[in-house]
Amino acid sequence: MTTRIVLCLTILASATGSALAQDDTKARDQAYSRCTTFSRDTEATYKACKDYLDNYPNDDNQRTETAAKFIRAYDRVTAYANAVQTYALSQPNKWFIYDADLKIDLPNVDEKQGNYSVKIQRSFKNASESAMLRKAEAVYGPQSRYLDSMRQSPVQWAEELPAEIAPLWGTTSNDNVIDCEVITASAVRYYYDLSISSREHRQFRNVFPMVSTGLKYNASIKHYDDWEHLTRKFHDVYVADLNLEWSSICGGLCGIGFTRNKLVVLDKHGEVLELFLDAAVNHQGWVAKLY
Repeated sequence: MTTRIVLCLTILASATGSALAQDDTKARDQAYSRCTTFSRDTEATYKACKDYLDNYPNDDNQRTETAAKFIRAYDRVTAYANAVQTYALSQPNKWFIYDADLKIDLPNVDEKQGNYSVKIQRSFKNASESAMLRKAEAVYGPQSRYLDSMRQSPVQWAEELPAEIAPLWGTTSNDNVIDCEVITASAVRYYYDLSISSREHRQFRNVFPMVSTGLKYNASIKHYDDWEHLTRKFHDVYVADLNLEWSSICGGLCGIGFTRNKLVVLDKHGEVLELFLDAAVNHQGWVAKLY
């Protein structure tokens, strides 16, 4: 009788342990699923991944690394977005001047070497207009779209953000080339450096090797007694007209190209009054992919 009781208790304990193990496995899988199921509420996903790793740190290595990757990406993107948002919100307008761009020197060049052409032409009459044009090139547009996208896709953005925190003027497109949305000094310098690196067959950041590139940048500033745009009327102002053309091909049907325009209105003292990004070309471009 005693032997039978012991055997029954052993079987019961084994069954109970098996049931508990199954329950734990189910809970673990559910915790992982909450961490990896797509959700627009990335803050909730972040918390789910933290809970998963806290409770199951010794789970399958591939799964724990996936959770940890999301946490790292979320932390990086959140810090970046908060810093940019703080800077942008400290400015009184939808646009703002980024001081670092004021220090960027853009050369006047006209070079056609092989398949890599570069033409940069900046026109002004005097030192005062030169300073105004430089300020116009440092004007950035609203950052809200970038910030919203960062928070919705942290893993993707974490891999694309520059090492140093700075406002954004475009997003990564085909061939890992940034598609310019607002012309800035940083943007022009980016395409200039990419052009020279491609010409010299050097790696430029994480951009694919290019078999041809074309950069054309024309910027001018002019005084108007009266100037009107989109029903807005201005008196005694300077208008900076910035135009950027870019194309790059990495082979076959692999490439990107666009034209962008930016108008900046400044008063006679050089203070920025308005930014216009309404040109039709700002919403156009081409992307070719090799399938």
